[in-house]
Amino acid sequence: MLLPTLENINLEPAIHPDIDHKLAIKNYLLFAKRENTNVAILHPEHIPEGLNQFSRFGLNMPIYVADIESYDNLKNKFKEIQTSNELLQS
Repeated sequence: MLLPTLENINLEPAIHPDIDHKLAIKNYLLFAKRENTNVAILHPEHIPEGLNQFSRFGLNMPIYVADIESYDNLKNKFKEIQTSNELLQS
């Protein structure tokens, strides 16, 4: 299966209320908005794990593989959101 790739792209997180984002992140699966569409983003070195988790969620959206730097930047944005939400709840 050949997936489209994204390189040197600044993606913004897409938060889905029905998805366990901590579990997704552990399995190298992130979600972003791209051209007003929700998309799944996979880490280039962990595609099988990300695809496996994607199938468990039963989602229907485009899937892309991001370069490591773009993936890490998106992951850091998710972690910032997670941290701010935890601070708000305490």
